[in-house]
Amino acid sequence: MVLPLPAALDTSCPAAAAASHADEDLNYPAIVLADLNATVTVKRTVTNVGANRAAVYRAFVASPQGSRAAVWPPELAFGHGGGDGALSYYVTVTPAKLSRGRFDFGDVVWSDGYHRVRTPLVVRVTNLPDNNEAATGDAHLLPVAA
Repeated sequence: MVLPLPAALDTSCPAAAAASHADEDLNYPAIVLADLNATVTVKRTVTNVGANRAAVYRAFVASPQGSRAAVWPPELAFGHGGGDGALSYYVTVTPAKLSRGRFDFGDVVWSDGYHRVRTPLVVRVTNLPDNNEAATGDAHLLPVAA
């Protein structure tokens, strides 16, 4: 059964709230950076739903080709401070090549030694304009053949 919404109920998103959040900051299970031309840091929040509420997970990062990814903190210790079991971590991705935009793939894997939790990492480095000049304007950066 579908109930009608009251006519006075405003379900629109305020413009200020929409403008204050970047798409990559939505807490999706994958991290997608479709236009990486500078260092970006993305926040994710995870919850331990396993039987061992005091588990410690360590991060292992496989950077997508042409970028460098790092995770902070490198370890999540659940159940050691109360709360609802949710912890946050940050993934920082930096372009490591000149590119016009090919998608490359990597991941962040959290493991407690038994379980593995994978966050896919999809990156498209776009720091080389079409005229074969480095986007930063630095003379020491040479364009690479595509």
